[in-house]
Amino acid sequence: MPHTGPQYCETPLTGVYSFPVEFINTISNFPTMFLGLLALYIVWRTSPRAWELWILSFLLLATGIGSTLWHGLRSGWALSFDVFPGVLFLLFLVFCWGALVSGRLIGFLAPLILLGIQAFAFSSLSFTGTVSPFVVLYGSILFFSILLLWGTLRKYGKRAAVIGLCAVTLALFAAAMRTIDFLVCQYVPFGTHLLWHITLGASAFTAIMLIVHIKRFQNNEKIPEGA
Repeated sequence: MPHTGPQYCETPLTGVYSFPVEFINTISNFPTMFLGLLALYIVWRTSPRAWELWILSFLLLATGIGSTLWHGLRSGWALSFDVFPGVLFLLFLVFCWGALVSGRLIGFLAPLILLGIQAFAFSSLSFTGTVSPFVVLYGSILFFSILLLWGTLRKYGKRAAVIGLCAVTLALFAAAMRTIDFLVCQYVPFGTHLLWHITLGASAFTAIMLIVHIKRFQNNEKIPEGA
């Protein structure tokens, strides 16, 4: 049935067999897809040989497409397309950012540690009910983000750190919007999940721009003021 799986404020407002099932949650993914295409264009123009930037940009686009399919169809296979590109983007971003800050060994270890923490959280804590797995998810991501921001500031300077801080701030706001979605249904019938889509997509795009900036820094290119 289309209404199985995660529920949102908008879910009960639509017909079970309507398309898109969740209209607002569906179209709110369009900015993410646009930013994915924009990232691909920027990478093509500025860093065409940076394979990791191509992967991040494609994953951002795939995340928007997958989320559009999920909220439009609400079928099991579409949920998989919603979840996996986003998870892969996060893990690969941690790898890229960690490698640029502390070397490839840290780059490889950081996403593995993060993945291990999340596997434990969702396999153990979800059954005990003592702590929400999402608290561990957001907390561990914030912890890694602080370490990466500190390393970015020391190695690449204030401008890179500010770009990274913008990405993290947007991600935190997105997480808050996802968390409070069900709490505001009586006040905002369609909820705040659309803001999760929009700001998380903006966060991911900003993170890609951070990697672009660092690549230019490493290549000793002159970066104009305001770039």
